[in-house]
Amino acid sequence: MKRTMMFAMVSLTMVGCSAAPQAESEELNVNPASLSEATESLASIEHLMRAQADDPRALDALKKLQPHLDELNHLVARVETRPGHVVSFYESEPGVIGVVEAGPSGEQRVLSPSDLEQAPVPLYERLSGGAKAPKALVQADARARLGVDQHDAELKPGLVSRSDEVAHETADVASTAQALTAGDGQWFRDNVCFKTGDFRECHPNRSNGAWFEYNTRTSFMILAPYYAPTFINVNLKYQGVQRFLYPVYQGETLSFAWYSGINGCGFFSCNQNNVVANHRWDLLNAAGKSYHWTIAAKWGCSNPTACQAWP
Repeated sequence: MKRTMMFAMVSLTMVGCSAAPQAESEELNVNPASLSEATESLASIEHLMRAQADDPRALDALKKLQPHLDELNHLVARVETRPGHVVSFYESEPGVIGVVEAGPSGEQRVLSPSDLEQAPVPLYERLSGGAKAPKALVQADARARLGVDQHDAELKPGLVSRSDEVAHETADVASTAQALTAGDGQWFRDNVCFKTGDFRECHPNRSNGAWFEYNTRTSFMILAPYYAPTFINVNLKYQGVQRFLYPVYQGETLSFAWYSGINGCGFFSCNQNNVVANHRWDLLNAAGKSYHWTIAAKWGCSNPTACQAWP
């Protein structure tokens, strides 16, 4: 299913079978008060769509749910850079910035490797063709520059843990035509997978759920589902707290970049950098679905420009 993006300005718990609606008359929660409730809502919608991909009740619920997801994810700016390509900026907690690019699979990304070295405000204004950045993004950028207390300095940088599932070929799975298919695994490895970073992995032709967790300054992920009759939920926990939830559909490629907060200046010096914090990403509602996937993390970098650059 191809999603229609919404452009209005506007981690993570597995959900059991009890979240699925048990009767046609049971109401779907399209006005969740928290990301936890939104996760349950998406699981219920996904259950309906597994039975009927174009279930009108499920599609209507998705349309109504999306603006609430934007609010719960703390969306601060969004720009359509060209038809079908959208870059969104999030402040998942004060001073913690995330950048997400969504577009059709197989098409060239809008963000270049060096774009993410820019601060959010000048990046937005360049992508928007000179339009002034919205106030919410300006304020989020200011909080990031101000710095945060390095309360997590005792964390050891690097890999905490990750899924030990083995990537495997699923060339006979994809039956719906879209930009990327199971046969594009080698192309994805050669052209999309991360090439640098203190840790990186490349998983073309992967199926079912997966997760990774790092103590790191920044984390990055690209996801391109090629067989997903419903959607795959991307979920983020930052410092153990659920902060982000995003459904990704077949035919899309989503690029995620998340930056830990910046440490404050000391009394005698000001050597600022993104702090080491725990980033955990999960792919949920992914049973029986297939996708191309690459991940990276950077913690050995010496300043925000180096840490935030696309690996």
